Amino acid sequence: MKKYAVKIMLSADDWIYVTEDTRDNCWDLVPVVFNDKKEAEKFAKTWHHKYNGKRFVKVVSYES
Repeated sequence: MKKYAVKIMLSADDWIYVTEDTRDNCWDLVPVVFNDKKEAEKFAKTWHHKYNGKRFVKVVSYES
């Protein structure tokens, strides 16, 4: 089954996944993953407000 994740732009060529709060050390980062693209887009909207627009946030296909 295809999964989706949300990425945030740090710079033009540098994007990072939005990760879950695992409360462990920073090396155990786990991306927030969705089974449905619409759910991922809904989640991404919360980040659009923080980053002043859609160009800094995107939904991508995710393979583990």
